[in-house]
Amino acid sequence: KTSAKRKLILALAKTHHTPKKSAICGGTLQLKVVNYFLLPSTHWDVIRLFETMRPSDVDEILYSQAANGINIKDLLIDRVGKDDYWTIWRNDEIVALGGITKTTWTPSIGVIWLLGSDLADKHWRAMTRACRTFILSNKTKWKGIGNHVPSHAAKRQRWLEYLGFDIANKEAQISGYKFKSFYMDLS
Repeated sequence: KTSAKRKLILALAKTHHTPKKSAICGGTLQLKVVNYFLLPSTHWDVIRLFETMRPSDVDEILYSQAANGINIKDLLIDRVGKDDYWTIWRNDEIVALGGITKTTWTPSIGVIWLLGSDLADKHWRAMTRACRTFILSNKTKWKGIGNHVPSHAAKRQRWLEYLGFDIANKEAQISGYKFKSFYMDLS
C-alpha cells in the first residue's frame, strides 16, 4: 500500500514541478519544490497560522464558526495527525495549511479546506501548484471532496473552479450566513 507521502512524491514527479531536494530530517519527510516545502502539519503550525492568517480566511473562519457552532482552531489542533494535513512553507514561514477531513456521515467523501497566512496571496502560484498536487495525491482515497465557500467570495470561487471544483448555483443559508457548496468527483 502506498502512503500519502509517497503518493505526493509520485504526483510531484509527474508534473514539471519536480522536487529539487528530498531529505529525511528528524524522521520527517521534507519535499522542496523550487523554494517551497510541503510538510505534514503539526500542532505548532496550526497555532502559528492562526497568528498570521490572512483577513479573508479570518472572515471565512468566523462565518463557519457562527454557522456551525464549531471552534475551527480547536478542531484543527485536535485533528492534526489524525487527518491528512499539510503545511506549505517558504523561508521558514507558513504560507498555508490545508487538508482533507473525514466525515462521519459519508466516509468516502472528504471535506477539503485551505487556510492561508498573510503570505498566501503573494505566493498564490506555488499555493495553487501545491493544492493541485495534494488533490492528485488523494484521488484514490476519496470518491469526492468538497466544502462550502461564502457566497460573497467571488475570487475564492473562481480559484476553486480553476482547481477543478464545481460550484453549486444555489446558495444555502446556514444560521443566516449564505454559502455555496463546491465539490470534485474523484471516482
